Amino acid sequence: MASILELLDETMLASALRGQQESNGDPSTGERLWQWVDWPAEPSKPERKFTTLKREPFMIEHPIDTRAVPIWHYTEPTITGGKVEVKDLTCLVSGMEYMRHTVCDSIEWGPLSFCADNFDGDASLPLAQDFLIRREFAREGVLEGTDRFWKLPLKTDLSFDFVFGFQFPWNSLSGSWSATPEPLKNVCPEPASFIEMLRAPFGDEKTSFTLHPPECPGSNTLRYSPPQIIVVVTLVCCKEADYGLLNAARFFPMIMVASNIELNTLRGAVQLTRPKSAAMQTMQREKMTADNGTLLFTDRNEQDGKLPSVAWDQSFEYYDLDPSAGSYVLAYPKSDITKGARTLLGVKVKSYDVELKRTPVSNQIRGDSPLLPAAVVKTRYVNKESRQGEFDNLHIAPRMILEQSQLKSNYGPSIAELAPTFGSLDSLEPSGIAMAPFCVHDCLHMHVRWATWPGKNRSCDPTAFAPVNFRGWDGDLLPNAIPGAPMVPANQKVTLNLKSRPQSPGDRSAPLICGFEYVAEAESAKAGKWQIIMHHGASYSLSGIWRGDLARLLSS
Repeated sequence: MASILELLDETMLASALRGQQESNGDPSTGERLWQWVDWPAEPSKPERKFTTLKREPFMIEHPIDTRAVPIWHYTEPTITGGKVEVKDLTCLVSGMEYMRHTVCDSIEWGPLSFCADNFDGDASLPLAQDFLIRREFAREGVLEGTDRFWKLPLKTDLSFDFVFGFQFPWNSLSGSWSATPEPLKNVCPEPASFIEMLRAPFGDEKTSFTLHPPECPGSNTLRYSPPQIIVVVTLVCCKEADYGLLNAARFFPMIMVASNIELNTLRGAVQLTRPKSAAMQTMQREKMTADNGTLLFTDRNEQDGKLPSVAWDQSFEYYDLDPSAGSYVLAYPKSDITKGARTLLGVKVKSYDVELKRTPVSNQIRGDSPLLPAAVVKTRYVNKESRQGEFDNLHIAPRMILEQSQLKSNYGPSIAELAPTFGSLDSLEPSGIAMAPFCVHDCLHMHVRWATWPGKNRSCDPTAFAPVNFRGWDGDLLPNAIPGAPMVPANQKVTLNLKSRPQSPGDRSAPLICGFEYVAEAESAKAGKWQIIMHHGASYSLSGIWRGDLARLLSS
């Protein structure tokens, strides 16, 4: 079994720091230096030194030193009430001249609990100061996409790790392990005995107990390895990356758990809260609603191998544009045999039966038919992949407001070409457009699964998304492996608990859904192996090459 230090060397932050050293020509051969200095202050806006990159049909500006500029910031992580919390997660938005937008008001990790054989009850893992072994943060790092768990090439930004250690004593009265943990002690400076324990195979630390008092005949003293658990709470933020149709920055608020015994069940939660209000009500010339809202989507799995039509009935099987507070299952465990590959009957979808495509002459998106036919409600089958849940992805963002005056003055000739598709421009009324699948304005995305077809047929546009991004877990040890599989270990059930914001007294408006709790319940977590919660992370949109024009075409 690996040692604790070897296990900690597999975390995302450790891999990024190792990649940074290697990219600097200084490969690390020793143990990691765990240190926690003063938390960095919020970086200033980058200097206005711009270079212009031409990408049709818009011109996008980026600073010359994009990679060197820290784009993420948040408060120093705190430990309170058995949880870890950061507040005011912000990001510099390139599409808004590097204004700082609030991505999350807060992120909370916890609670954590487990059930295992020979314990005197279900056990909790309080994320408390007494159990904190080590902590570190880093301002930058490099992931090459070759590490065991981290298959996406990324540049990392401000990130941190908190490592907690637990061990469980023997309860001689009950004849079982106590469900109340003791700290896996760490002292600064670390004693040699603790370092040796970290270097030894996980669980080799021995203690002893006597079955009967020594004065009794036939008493026996046994040496045993107490159950030990390591928990890593981490937030890894990444630099802006080009994903073809939009630029975004990923972030990974994860929990990693390893034990020297098999756990029958393990339950952990991460909670994200978005701001109630949109960052701005005008973004990149587009008007936005004042408040953020939540959207849930399920991707279509069947395509002909080409990029799908941008019509929603071709991109999504179904969706909910106004979900209620409550629980939604995003992924099922492999053990649930009722959630294998399956076909659902009688799903109703709204279809326009028109293919939208680019013309080589104008490079505009337009319809083949002279007028967009009236919406038709159809009933069709929905093919679900094994373990696929109710919804595949979530967007929390404001909606775009479409107004005649704005449409004509800002987009005149280019959008006028779309008039045959939309009908008379004079008939258009202001509306709130739900932006998907390319949500480019103040949008937090979380994808738990991608459609099956892009990973099976590589003829899709390679600039849109790297194929590895579409792949889910193979079992509970190999991520980014199977097209169309949930990006969740196969022994986990994931439930999304949508949260509504508290309303002020007398406020009779509908409560806004601006946050969620992500709950993972793992079965049969193997000894000496990591169990990773929220491995897929989330992302925040920073700029898009088609912006409002594309969003309107992909509207509801």
